Parts: sequence; structure tokens; C-alpha cells
Amino acid sequence: MPEDLATLQAVLRWAGLEVPPERLQDLQPLWKALRERLARLEALPLEDVEPAFIAPILPIPS
Repeated sequence: MPEDLATLQAVLRWAGLEVPPERLQDLQPLWKALRERLARLEALPLEDVEPAFIAPILPIPS
């Protein structure tokens, strides 16, 4: 199993979901898109964004 699918499986297990390996293959494009979007979000300058808006999305370091 490729590393990204192993990570997806670990995330799903952490969420309490058991997904068969063949089903993980079907989810791979969605997982890749989510990781790309999160990477773009992390790259944004968030200094001027209201903390209440981003709190549900990213943990804010104290």
C-alpha cells in the first residue's frame, strides 16, 4: 500500500472508521485533493484573518 494510502487509512481509523483496502483506492483522488488544499491553506498569510474564522480549520498556536 502506498504511503499516502497508509496515512489515509490511519486517519480513518483515528476517526473510528474501518475501510477495506480496495475502498481506499477509490478514496485516493479525494485524499490527494484534500492534502493539496490543506497545503495551500497553510501557505496563506493568515495574520489579517479573524481568528474566529480560522479556528475551526487550523489550530492557532498560543
